Amino acid sequence: MLRARQNGTAEEASFTYDWLATCTAGSARLTASRDDEPTAKLNVLLYPNPVGDEFAINIRGAKGQTVRIALTDVSGHSIANISVDVTASEHREQLRFSHQGAGLYLLRVSTDQQAVVLKVIKH
Repeated sequence: MLRARQNGTAEEASFTYDWLATCTAGSARLTASRDDEPTAKLNVLLYPNPVGDEFAINIRGAKGQTVRIALTDVSGHSIANISVDVTASEHREQLRFSHQGAGLYLLRVSTDQQAVVLKVIKH
């Protein structure tokens, strides 16, 4: 597990990479969650990663909240921005790259109180 903290903030994010699932299923799974929320933690599963033109995310820990999903390139240029009202304990969103080339992208999934940022690798 990798734990990271941005300078100037008290919040910590953790990232877990499931190597066994990658070796046996042929696709990467990346999970991130915030450790500072005492109740339901925002948890995001991204698959596959690396991605093609489409990928999916499963969101947990956001039932009854509005979730903002922002996809940017590493320079901060917006590729996608959506908001969804999550009504179940697990919510799935399908995202699509329209004209972006291969490279590294950032996916930020946030509620009013929590945020998770994942690296998305497009091949």
